[in-house]
Order: sequence, then structure tokens, then C-alpha cells
Amino acid sequence: MQIFGVTGEWLGRMGNTEAEQEREREREQAPEPEPEWKGILLAKPSVSVRKGIAWGTNPPSEPTSTLVLTSTKSYYVDIRFSLTGPTATSPPHYWAFAGTSKSTFPPLHPIISPHHQPTPPSTRETHSISFPCSIHTTWTRYLDSRGDITTPDQGTTYLLHNGDCLETGTMINPDTGTWQSYQELWTSPPANDVDDQQDRTNDLEQLPTIRDESPPTQHQPTRSELKVKVKATVALLHRPPPPQLSTESGSGSEVKGMIVRIGNYCQGIIEMPPSTSSSSSSNVESGVCHQQSTAQAGSVRVERWRFNSKTDSILSGIGIGIGTGGVMEEEGKKTGAEGGEWMRDERSNYKEDKAEGIWMPCLWVCEGKKRIGDSTEKEGFAATWTVVEVEGW
Repeated sequence: MQIFGVTGEWLGRMGNTEAEQEREREREQAPEPEPEWKGILLAKPSVSVRKGIAWGTNPPSEPTSTLVLTSTKSYYVDIRFSLTGPTATSPPHYWAFAGTSKSTFPPLHPIISPHHQPTPPSTRETHSISFPCSIHTTWTRYLDSRGDITTPDQGTTYLLHNGDCLETGTMINPDTGTWQSYQELWTSPPANDVDDQQDRTNDLEQLPTIRDESPPTQHQPTRSELKVKVKATVALLHRPPPPQLSTESGSGSEVKGMIVRIGNYCQGIIEMPPSTSSSSSSNVESGVCHQQSTAQAGSVRVERWRFNSKTDSILSGIGIGIGTGGVMEEEGKKTGAEGGEWMRDERSNYKEDKAEGIWMPCLWVCEGKKRIGDSTEKEGFAATWTVVEVEGW
């Protein structure tokens, strides 16, 4: 509708044209962009280091050297070397486990009962609300050094203003053997060395400047959307369960070994074949929770590796270095183009044992380009390790 003045002059138009109305409808129907914090909480592959844990209302402490490597498809290896016992794998604080994880966000809007009506305060019903900057994660365990792969493992993580994350939930306190609420503080250091971080800095400096005349719909990449190319590889070891320990479903082979390499870090975990005389019960005092399991106490072996580049990792300052002596695995030692090499954490308790039938090729996973389906075997061992995920090559 056009508007004219008293003398007939054209003053303008009332309402939108059909084209403008169509554009307005498209804008209303377009999904809202996801907030940046969601991308940060979902970012994978990832390297996570625990900075401390608080049980109940007690002050936080850090009795372990905890490193978690998680792939894009959510395979993870979590190794927590003890800093308090006589050895790094001494109970009760040592813990190592691996599996897959699944994360979900809380509802975007409050959930209100359809029958909710204002009532007196004494009988007023409550309804759920959503906390921003939070994500709920459930971890499924295939292997566990404490012998428990059935107890639910879940927690809610909150993104802090400095980029660290605070995880909350309940689990068994290894010092007391009872369920308690906990808070864990996590940080995510760079997965790659300084050269890759410099590349990212250069990319940021080369971002185009958003000018005033740019259309408002033009999208410019943010810092969280610039992904550093991180090499990630996951290899699994499947082994059929022995007849005396097979499940009713007869689900075939089980995951009994996992190696995850994320950037400059690699962790592996393998379960020794159980014996026919294994006991299914265990206790917290021996480093194992009170749960039924096919795993034996002490039947899991682990290994941690770090690529020691020309610039030392910040992890060395928070207990995720290569150990006090810097013991290096001589067999298969790899030297990089910049003079770096893969260093084995001396706290690792894995050792190749043909008699026990355990073999874990972490360096094979770390070295060279891998493709999904690649596998490796070793003479004298029945195990075959197979690559199931590759990224960044």
C-alpha cells in the first residue's frame, strides 16, 4: 500500500512487498545458528588432561597423572597413573579403561508440564530447565583395569570462561569404596606441537576483515571453526570370548585391546586372556570395584607415548610427560623431521609377552599413514590389530 500526502506527493509504502515478505518468512523458518560453546564441547579428536578432583564437599586434589585421548568417532583411552602409591599402577588411584562415549545437550527450552497451572506455593510443581554451556556424556567401557565394565559411567560437563571444563557426577570413591558426588577439572592442551599451532595463528591472521558493506548474511569463520589438522588413528584388537565366559547372546568377538593416537599423543590398553580359574568378584582395596566382570584384577596392561618435538609440551608441567627418567622404547624408535621422536612413558606397565599372548603395537599405529582396514600381526601371537578410524592424513 502506497502513501501520498495531501498535495499528492508520494510519501512511501506501507507494508512489505511480496519479495520482502518471502525473505522474512525464510528468515523465520531458517534454523537458529548453534552457539559457539556447543562446538567447543563437541570438539574432537581431543586431548584431555585432568587438573584435579574434589569428592563431595572436600577440597580438590590431583592424586593421578590422567590423560584421555578421544577420537572423532568417540573411541577413547583413559589412563590414570597414580602419583601417591609405591608404583604408578598401585591401587587405589591407578585406573585405566577404554571404550566409546556419547554426548547429548539438555533441551534448549524449559520443559513445562502441559497440565501445569499456577497453584499455591506449597503444592506448586516444578519443571526442568536447561543450563547453558553444558553437555551430558555417557561412557561405555570395553576394558577396565578395575574389572568393572557394567556400572553406568556418566557425567555433566560445564564449559568455563577460560576454556577449561568442570565435570560433575557420582562414582565410587576409590579411597572409601562408596558412591560419592565428584567434580573434576579438565583442560584441553593442543594435540600438536608448536609448528601446527603457528600454522593456526597464520590462518587467523589471514582471515578476511568483515567490512561495513558486507551483507549481514555473509559468514566469516570464527576461531572455534578453524580446525587444526590433527592426525588421529584408532586400532582395535578383537578376541572371541572363551566358552566358559561367553555371554548368553553369543555376540562373537569382544574388544580386548584399543590404541588411540591423537596428534602427538598415543595410548594403548590391552586385556590379557582370562584363565579358567578367574574370579568374577573383586574389591576396591585390590584396585577393583565390587562388580561382576570377566576381567581379572591386574589383567589389563597399558602404554602411553608422546612425540617429543623440538618444543616441549605443556603437559610436562602437569604430570603428563615421559616420566622421571624419560625411558625410551628402543625397538621401533622413530625420529621425526624436526629431530623429535616418540617417547615411551616409563610408568607404562605393558610388556610384550608371548607366553601370556599379549602384544600391543603402539608405534605401528603412530608411524606412517594408515587407512581403515589396515591390520598387523606378529609371528607367535594369535592377535590381529585392525585400524577402524583414521583422520587428518
